[in-house]
Amino acid sequence: MESLEQRLLTVCNDRDHGSHWIVREAISILYDLATETASSSDESMQRLHRAARKLEQSHPAMAALSGATRRILNTPGGLSEKAAEAARLLEEVDHAADHIAA
Repeated sequence: MESLEQRLLTVCNDRDHGSHWIVREAISILYDLATETASSSDESMQRLHRAARKLEQSHPAMAALSGATRRILNTPGGLSEKAAEAARLLEEVDHAADHIAA
């Protein structure tokens, strides 16, 4: 299993997949960072913000990615609230194609 850092680098360096895959993977990484228990909450929050910044900078023209990361980071509260927002976004992304096709 890839570490969070490896997953982050994979998404940041990806030039093969489309925005749907990149955005979904980015949200998944941010969710995993927000639910990680190995670090203090302050350290985890810093890692979450750094990862979001790296993701946004790696694909600056991808508005969906920027919107998703901002939505997670701007969620009021702590890590659990940000994780809950990321989980909601993952569900929205997973069902987006169904809604478009309907």
